[in-house]
Amino acid sequence: MAAAKAILDEVHPPLSQPETNHNVYIFGRVSNHNIVVAYLSAIVLYMISTFRSIRFGLMMGIGDGVPSQSVDICLGNIIISKLTTILNSII
Repeated sequence: MAAAKAILDEVHPPLSQPETNHNVYIFGRVSNHNIVVAYLSAIVLYMISTFRSIRFGLMMGIGDGVPSQSVDICLGNIIISKLTTILNSII
């Protein structure tokens, strides 16, 4: 969470949220885009119901890879994926 918070140009104060939503969010801004940072992808459903104006989601995390002769995946690589029709997610 600290790494995601560090990329924010500005951190906003916390907002009130429904009593049923116990997730922890960090609010901020990058350039002229308002950002909501959250812990796990499992909370996305709560996030979407709480923040109805979300137009784009970006999931960041630390991945792992097993280098081989044909596929060299190393720490620090960026993985770009495509949109699927399953829950409007990227895999």
